[in-house]
Amino acid sequence: RFNKYLDSDVMDLHYLPKSVAETVLEKRMKEIRNGLRPNVLYVCTGVGNGSRNGVPIIKNYVIEKAELEGIDCT
Repeated sequence: RFNKYLDSDVMDLHYLPKSVAETVLEKRMKEIRNGLRPNVLYVCTGVGNGSRNGVPIIKNYVIEKAELEGIDCT
């Protein structure tokens, strides 16, 4: 619901469960591959403050997914 106010190249995954974040990210990446979205995506993930042991689950997932897809993630 927060993403509807963001630019088309920005995605906020804060406060989402990992399963929802995975689904939303995959949908957006598919739109990019199909030329429906800009070829650049800024993903806001947070640093894991709400995660068990402070490990950023969604951030680490996004980085891993980007690497598997051959996408530069900085």
